[in-house]
Amino acid sequence: MQAIMAETLAGGGWLLACATLAYILGFLFRDQALLRALLLLGSAFYIAYYYMRPEPLWGAIAASLAINAANLFGLLRLLYSRHFTILPAASRPVFAAMRGLQPGEFRALMRLGEPVEPARALKLTTEGVTPEYLWFVTRGEATAEKAGRRFAIPEMTFIGEISFVLKEPASATVALEAGGAAIRWRRGRLSAALRRAPQLERAVEALIARDMARKVADGIHIGAGARETGAREAGAPGPRGLSSAHVA
Repeated sequence: MQAIMAETLAGGGWLLACATLAYILGFLFRDQALLRALLLLGSAFYIAYYYMRPEPLWGAIAASLAINAANLFGLLRLLYSRHFTILPAASRPVFAAMRGLQPGEFRALMRLGEPVEPARALKLTTEGVTPEYLWFVTRGEATAEKAGRRFAIPEMTFIGEISFVLKEPASATVALEAGGAAIRWRRGRLSAALRRAPQLERAVEALIARDMARKVADGIHIGAGARETGAREAGAPGPRGLSSAHVA
């Protein structure tokens, strides 16, 4: 047995063992960058093994090099898409607000959208009407009106996301103040693009879910504040009136 092992190791069998181990470890990880890196390492061991044969297997070496080149290209693209510095400085505050998106996913989402900077107040959604766009306010406040009550919506917030998710008319009328800025996505185009990119679709769904959860949390906090001051102010509503979780 020892003689067989010694002969195997002397013949480069240890390279095969290392290559196999690298492949097995790679397939155990879900992270694509780590998977690709370990496959590159495994292929390098295979190439070394093919070269160390009494007669190098040039065909296998060439095929492995071609596969490695494609894998390396994909790995570099993946790492590039994850790197924060690829984003323009002006986009970084928006990226920071959209927590959970990878830089590459953020860039793909921004390519689908259109920046808007109205000189005058701009109506984003109308209560009872299906919006044409999904909005994300990047600068300035938006004013919402629902059931006759008005309240403010801060920047870095989605507008029309409930209508977009449920495919129903907007539940509030929302206007962006003059001097504000927003990004808008045409709903049909965005939905079609997300269906073609499942990973981006999941990321956007999670992003909208976090935005809605934050609005619910803000609404609960505001509601509690209104109850605490209600005895003193005869039940006067808080500064935003309603839970912003029910916006559009």
